[in-house]
Amino acid sequence: MNRLMANRYGIDAYSIFLFLLSPMFLQTHYLWVIGIFITGYALFRIFSKDKAKRYAEFQKFTHIVQQFLFKANQAIARVKAFFSLRTKRFQERKSFVYLKCPKCRRFLRLPRKKGKLEVTCPVCKEVFIRKT
Repeated sequence: MNRLMANRYGIDAYSIFLFLLSPMFLQTHYLWVIGIFITGYALFRIFSKDKAKRYAEFQKFTHIVQQFLFKANQAIARVKAFFSLRTKRFQERKSFVYLKCPKCRRFLRLPRKKGKLEVTCPVCKEVFIRKT
């Protein structure tokens, strides 16, 4: 076995990913050819002697994975912020009323049951009157 893999690139995370990806295509009626190609390419990468090119491919793969994970984490953070804001508004629903500025559409928080209030938006400085 040692002589077979001598001066070969070997297995890395990209090759494993390709091996895990190929069965999805192998089960499909017309796309099995793509699954065979992906498996063949993974084997080609493992037994390749051009280590520099295989390492460059691996670096591109890890860069793409890192970008995907970064964007996924950003999306999760946005969802968490959205629900934490909704939770806060729900908890304060008896004390405060939330309304949008008619000019810039930013949400403003006003105390409930204070009658007519003259409100100045802190962002666009629009002045308007609302009943709370």
